[in-house]
Amino acid sequence: MTETRENGAPPRAKNEAAGPLRPAAAMVRVRRYASLLAAGWISVVLLSLVWNIRQQSKEVHDFAVLQARRRFETKRSALVIRAGGREDTTLPISHIAAVLASEGATGRLLPTEELPPGALRAVNKSEGSNGGTVCRFSGIGEKEEVICAGAVRGSPKCARCHAAAGETGTVVGGLEVRVPVAPIRALVRRHIRSFYVSHAAVGLVGLLGIFAGAGRFARGVRERERLERARGEIDRRYGILVETSPLGIIAHSAGKIVFANREAARLIGANDPDELIGLPSLSFLHPSYRDVVAKRVNAIYDANEPAPLLEEKFVRTDGRIIDVEVAGIPIEIEGRPAVQVVFRDITNRKETERKLEEIRGRLRSVIERAPVILWALDRDGVFTLSEGDGLKHFGLKPGEIVGRSIWDLFGEHHDTIEMVKRALRGEEVSGDSEVAGRVWDSSYIPIRDEGENVTGMSGISFDVTDRKNIEKEREALITELETKNAELERFTYTVSHDLKSPLITIRGYIDLLARDIESDDRGKVAADIDFIAGAAGRMKRLLDELLELSRIGRTVNPEEDVDFGGLASDVARLLEGRLHEERVSLRIEPALPRFRCDKTRMFEVLQNLVDNAIRFSAFGAERVVTIGARAGDDGPVCFVKDNGIGIEARYREKIFDLFEQLDPARGGTGVGLALTKKIIEAHGGTIWVESEGTGHGSTFCFALPGRELPDEGKR
Repeated sequence: MTETRENGAPPRAKNEAAGPLRPAAAMVRVRRYASLLAAGWISVVLLSLVWNIRQQSKEVHDFAVLQARRRFETKRSALVIRAGGREDTTLPISHIAAVLASEGATGRLLPTEELPPGALRAVNKSEGSNGGTVCRFSGIGEKEEVICAGAVRGSPKCARCHAAAGETGTVVGGLEVRVPVAPIRALVRRHIRSFYVSHAAVGLVGLLGIFAGAGRFARGVRERERLERARGEIDRRYGILVETSPLGIIAHSAGKIVFANREAARLIGANDPDELIGLPSLSFLHPSYRDVVAKRVNAIYDANEPAPLLEEKFVRTDGRIIDVEVAGIPIEIEGRPAVQVVFRDITNRKETERKLEEIRGRLRSVIERAPVILWALDRDGVFTLSEGDGLKHFGLKPGEIVGRSIWDLFGEHHDTIEMVKRALRGEEVSGDSEVAGRVWDSSYIPIRDEGENVTGMSGISFDVTDRKNIEKEREALITELETKNAELERFTYTVSHDLKSPLITIRGYIDLLARDIESDDRGKVAADIDFIAGAAGRMKRLLDELLELSRIGRTVNPEEDVDFGGLASDVARLLEGRLHEERVSLRIEPALPRFRCDKTRMFEVLQNLVDNAIRFSAFGAERVVTIGARAGDDGPVCFVKDNGIGIEARYREKIFDLFEQLDPARGGTGVGLALTKKIIEAHGGTIWVESEGTGHGSTFCFALPGRELPDEGKR
């Protein structure tokens, strides 16, 4: 059942039911516990002191034995004993005694009968010349000393004598060293005094700490009493209203919680509000929010004004983290400043917001990756939205132009601006426009408020560049097909006309041949046969060139890096005989460009142009043909120049048509230049002729934009 108070005050803490602990009783308990702790502490310090003194005494004895044994072993190694206990020639015992005296010790030689039994057993088991050492303590107080004695075997001479007598391993003497313990104990006595001082200091510090802690605990008891009184005041102030509030309410003063209602306890995970009383005010706050909240609390104290709502995270007693919305209000408790915290659980709301944001993120991801642009403007033409993958064509990121004016960004695109103006006037508009080198199919839709007033507009633009390009290609193909059909008609007509001429010639000379055979005129028969063969050869050449012309654009050789200087040299070698026969000089300019192209076809181009230049060179003058290059607007321009008869302006386009001949008397089929033009155009280039008119020679030029290679000397 819910416990309540009269006049609607919230229930008191459970420890109030039995009454708070009286200050006098509390202090008695504190003193009792402090006395017990002090007694225990003194006992521990005394035990530690006794143990350390015993350890020092043991270390004194061990050190004395070590010193005596070391002196004994050092002096015995310098001594060899003869039979009867007399010293050998290594070192006299008088010298050894003097050295020992200088070290604060004494020593003497021992006959065999005075050796300790243990030393005799040890020396008989030893493989060396000397036996074991026996040490013992003698005397008390200032006369206490360590006595180390040990046996010594005889010299090699002694050993031989004893061996002759049938004795082996005989011990012939010994050495005794005495080291006083008193000097060592005097050195250690200073350390023992330091133990007394240090243990006394530790004991005193411990006692001070115990009594200081007892005083602090007593103050804590009094503080608890004060907090309980403050809680009672808050209980009276807020009563049942606070207890039954659907909001969590906590009050804290001086950094401690002095009140919590049931909803606060439930949200934090406590079984009862009293479990929160006395806890630090930030104890259940998530660590990442503690600095921010501490500043808010200080601001509330300083300004004495409420703090606005803030979203925070609380850590429940079961470890679960919840999202809360918190407000702080300054209050007073017992005349001291305090803060009342009101909060509510918004975990579900935050989860809903998170899911909505996730959905928005997915939609945004779809929009950002779609080849479209979604955008919106306010009534002043300022962007309020710009999303979509299509923004990359403008070098923009989603949202980058929000806040900027469309008049400033796209003012030069008049068709787009006109459609925007129409939409802002309330008209729905759609159409294509070219912006940033792309074609966009856009829809412009006005945005209206409840009063049907236009407050802005939204739009969506689709990138239809590829579709438009396909449409253009289709139209170009249709146009090309129509051109091809027209060309085919002209071709068919021309072929039928030009092929008919040699056939008529052949037919006529066959009739003449028949009459000449009947008349047995062998000279005329031979001439008729020559005319027939010439007409047949011309027809074959014409058919071969027509076949070659038909293959251009269908049969494609692999492209390669071609040096036009080398290609011109190859053409010169091929036409060397004809050039000599026609008395024509062929000049090749240095540093001709390099291109990526079909080498075989380009060879045909140069061959046809040089052959045409030779055919139309001027008779009766120095005949010169030049292959060279010059700079053009779209790259280098290659040319074949002659000093021949020249070309009038009206024929400069016509000569590239099929079967067109400027002067039939100079030979040719009228296919060479048409073939050359088709090869150049198949490479994406252009060809033309330049001439100042009749008698001024001709220059056939061609350019291949985008196919030039860097000069090898500059790479």
